[in-house]
Amino acid sequence: MWDGFVERYEPYMEAALDRFLKPGGVFFDVGAHAGVWTEYAARRVGPTEVVVACEPSPAYRLLDAHVGCLAGVRLRNVAVGAKPGETQFHAHGDSSSGSVLAAVTEINRRYRPDIPVTPITISMTTLDRLAEAEGVMPTVIKVDVEGYELEVLLGAKELLRSAAAWVVEIHPPQLRLHGRADGEVTELLTTAGYPGIGSK
Repeated sequence: MWDGFVERYEPYMEAALDRFLKPGGVFFDVGAHAGVWTEYAARRVGPTEVVVACEPSPAYRLLDAHVGCLAGVRLRNVAVGAKPGETQFHAHGDSSSGSVLAAVTEINRRYRPDIPVTPITISMTTLDRLAEAEGVMPTVIKVDVEGYELEVLLGAKELLRSAAAWVVEIHPPQLRLHGRADGEVTELLTTAGYPGIGSK
């Protein structure tokens, strides 16, 4: 039942994780939302290994309820970007479309118009700092951050030299609102030595 949901929900993500995430690996889930892929990864790597899931929005409570009790899973209520510090996050309830940029959150507001967009102050870290703080080296990093993909990668200079695989969901309209383009994301990854494997 659960595996069937994964196949229908984001089959391309399942295919990528099946290809790159092996038992004994370490997984970073950046933009974990309610933890669908955190749980999937925890099952793949095994209970003695590490899965670090980051979610800055109010959906963190869903993440905690869903996977907080799983062995090896570490939950972090933080945003991930190019520089550490504090930032405003524009939350839309517990939806997955919240962003550090209000205009990005507004894109999907029509699906839940009764819920206001609320700015909250949240801590931000970088992937390089996260890996250092956790004391682990991720083998696979999944990034799903509603147009903030390039900023996440810019804060991962060390990991771009060492992580085995990246699974990055690119959001072109949201990227444009951030003043970025999808080509910048793919170029950065390609320059770092990661060949693309296609899109959804």
